[in-house]
Amino acid sequence: MTNFTETDHPRVADGTFTEKAQTKPETSLSGGTPAEEVFAAVESSSTRGQYTLESVQTHPPIDFGKPILISIGGDAHVNTRVGAAARLFTSEESNAAREEYEALITAGKNSMQKLTVMSVSDRGIPYIHEGTGAELADGRRRLLCKGSRTKAYDFTERKLLGVVKNYGGQDALAARFQGAVEQVPVTEPVTFDGIPEYDGSGEQNSVAAVYLMDGPDFGNGSEPGCMFFATDIQTSDNIVNGYFWAPSDAGLLTSESGSFYLHDFKRKAGRVRDYEPGSMSFTDAAKLDSDRAAGYKAVVGK
Repeated sequence: MTNFTETDHPRVADGTFTEKAQTKPETSLSGGTPAEEVFAAVESSSTRGQYTLESVQTHPPIDFGKPILISIGGDAHVNTRVGAAARLFTSEESNAAREEYEALITAGKNSMQKLTVMSVSDRGIPYIHEGTGAELADGRRRLLCKGSRTKAYDFTERKLLGVVKNYGGQDALAARFQGAVEQVPVTEPVTFDGIPEYDGSGEQNSVAAVYLMDGPDFGNGSEPGCMFFATDIQTSDNIVNGYFWAPSDAGLLTSESGSFYLHDFKRKAGRVRDYEPGSMSFTDAAKLDSDRAAGYKAVVGK
């Protein structure tokens, strides 16, 4: 590993960062990587017409005879990957889905148009719902729950990912989500194996591990699908040092040199499974394309 000076790579240890201006995205979301796993629409056992998107990663097969660890709210390494995939749906795609949703409800208001809708919850989790479109007297649009005339979904504040006319569109919508998740690196539970201990002699330039993570929350919610390029660790201080990468659509977040506490990773990150340790330098990370899909590809050598 090559060392370089503090002035070349400033350390700011308490989770704060130095500024780095972001660059304009240079690539589009074309050319997804081969599927590592398949996300399928699975109907809720308690809510008719509601589907979650599940895979081997979100719901590992049960090995009878071994203890099962259940994480309330889901595993952090899975949640940030699923959230990153949802963020790959552009605002243009979301706006188009909303326009289609509203147009289908308006056109079918006298015939009770059935729809299948994919949206993202406040927690960043994608759901698929079947229901009947309804336009209220004041012009507001709702999706009546499947089999109900009194309960309805309100998608006013939700990001829409896709709409299919009629019931039974869950598999087509799940396939759209699959196309997005294939572009996000596969993540594993957080470990810190292989990251060298900081010895005080200078900064490490080699990236030992990459983490997909939810970025800091500045009041607008955490931003899934950011990345941290770990160069070294300070075990006694419970921090890992390196470079934080924020995609260009991450709002207030910027890509910067700095550090995070170890418990932050356990709570909101996953280790990128297919990153080859040492294949990138700190300099490479600092020059990484700020476009989401392009950045993800570069990390796993695609």
